Amino acid sequence: MEKNQKIVCFSIVAIVILTLLAVWGMTLWKKDTQTVQEPEYQEQENEIQQEEIQENETDTENNTFVQPEENQAETQDTQAIDELKEETGTTGNTEIYQVEEEYDGRKVLAVKPSIQTKVAFAGMMKHAQPTMEEAEKIANEQLPKNAGVWIAENSRTACLTMLQEVLESTYTVDDQGYLKVVNKEKQNQYDKKLEQAIQSDKQYLIDISSTCYTVDQLTGEIGPYLYSELDPYQTYHYLQDSNRMVIFLTENAGHKLTNTEIIHSVIDLI
Repeated sequence: MEKNQKIVCFSIVAIVILTLLAVWGMTLWKKDTQTVQEPEYQEQENEIQQEEIQENETDTENNTFVQPEENQAETQDTQAIDELKEETGTTGNTEIYQVEEEYDGRKVLAVKPSIQTKVAFAGMMKHAQPTMEEAEKIANEQLPKNAGVWIAENSRTACLTMLQEVLESTYTVDDQGYLKVVNKEKQNQYDKKLEQAIQSDKQYLIDISSTCYTVDQLTGEIGPYLYSELDPYQTYHYLQDSNRMVIFLTENAGHKLTNTEIIHSVIDLI
């Protein structure tokens, strides 16, 4: 009997020892496995993060602008346009017009936005009144290709000076004329709005000029629009075609406005 008890006790002790050894062995095996796998897993995670960063950088650098397409109003038949021209005494070339509907349902003629923006941009680049042929040529050859905020060469220094005075972030203009954020450790609400415009899929073409060239609705002739002379408190004038906007900031010749008023108003616009 006593001998049997010893055998049972010995067996229990042996089982406990074997169990402890098994647990200890499993613990060592898990640690070794983690030691081998964790660097590999971390390396894969780092590669994924790096790919995401590169994709984001590529999206910012290659923010190609999608050219506005002709809308239905711009591609309508000429019969309705000619009828309205006769009714209203409009004398411009039929091809530059489209029919629009007023709030009360009346049909009216308007110069196509694509024509107005091309003429405005051509005047911006030529610094003089363009012909319709020149406007088409300049637009085809010189319109910026990417989205974002683009500033005409003669206005870049002045624009950066105004931004530096009014905003918190630091900005620069790259070789292609696009506004970029250099440092945004400090940002106010207007810095944030401007950064959104810079990174958007829209195109903003900006010049500091109190004169812009537009197409007269009645005659179809190109001429200067001296908006700041008509209203010295007008901070800007713009023309828009879908996701493209051509903006002229006032030269503020009479010093009626502050740079803060000008910059804030145009950022609110875009």
